[in-house]
Amino acid sequence: MARKNGHLLTLLVCLIAASAALAEDSPEAFMSVNASDFIDWCDDTMCLMPAMELYYTRVDGINYSMGIQYLNDQRLHPRIKALRGWMSAREEDSYLVEFEQPIHSQDSFSLGVRFYDRTDWSREDDESVSDLGNNLNAFVARVDHRDYFSRKGVTLFANMIATPHLTLRLEARNDRLSSLETKESVWSVFGRDDDWRENPPLMVGIQDAARPVEGRVKRYVGSVVYDSRNG
Repeated sequence: MARKNGHLLTLLVCLIAASAALAEDSPEAFMSVNASDFIDWCDDTMCLMPAMELYYTRVDGINYSMGIQYLNDQRLHPRIKALRGWMSAREEDSYLVEFEQPIHSQDSFSLGVRFYDRTDWSREDDESVSDLGNNLNAFVARVDHRDYFSRKGVTLFANMIATPHLTLRLEARNDRLSSLETKESVWSVFGRDDDWRENPPLMVGIQDAARPVEGRVKRYVGSVVYDSRNG
């Protein structure tokens, strides 16, 4: 009963966050709640604050994570983030622990490591639907546009902030990947008698060359992030 009440409370927080995001027309991700708006422990050099992530999907139901993060803009202290979560439909735990060490300054070059056991999806899905739109569609209309898989492993990474708007990143990933099944028991406001769209098995490759993948996968990934926002 206590766990069920906790899920209901989390769902209420989910709705409040969604309503606030719609009212403010905010570009922030629906699943990321900036807990520092409510409580933090900061002074002139460092900041220790709560962290929370929230999703609503057809494979996890309510997927929430809570933890803490540490930042220091003035000294070469590491940036640390630790989250522990729960997926209601799968009744499984998740976690994320990230340690990033700046080398010359907080806004130059850094090395880091990330440990995780989480639900993930292709970043290409972000281009077709926003986080806010996908989560609200799932909760209200039983429509989930993303396809999900489980990722457990470790990533080593290096970041270089070339300019205030341009960041270069290189990652070495060692993951155990597995497909996830749609959970028809996941609740929605409308269309509860309809079936959720099937979550396809995890595939690698393009079109006819695509093949299913399960198990340990090692990869090197490079990315360039350009932020055009002013300030």
